[in-house]
Amino acid sequence: MISTLVIWAIYDVASTRGSQRSDPFPKAAEKLWGGSVNWRTAMAYDATLAIIQGLKQNNTREGLRQALKSEDFQVEGATGTFKFDELGDRQGDAYIVRIEPNSESSFGYGFVLVPPRGTR
Repeated sequence: MISTLVIWAIYDVASTRGSQRSDPFPKAAEKLWGGSVNWRTAMAYDATLAIIQGLKQNNTREGLRQALKSEDFQVEGATGTFKFDELGDRQGDAYIVRIEPNSESSFGYGFVLVPPRGTR
């Protein structure tokens, strides 16, 4: 449950950032699938982009593995820019969020980005 909330928080905040940078993903996905975008949608989209980009560099199983762990490999996805470390773990921006009531959320709560110190 906690990991689900953390991942959802990452997407929720990233999607807010995405809307500020005119990211077409949420609107295009909602139009295509007829439903709202959630963290699972965004993470699946990002994983697919990473695989496609890796296969463009080398279209073998071992080539894909090497491409994904390369230091210069990175992807601009629905959740922002990310890459993978040498162990294959996803690396990307981290955010501090707080949970606040939100009537638009199916849970009744939403995540709000906590601004870095000195920027309030």
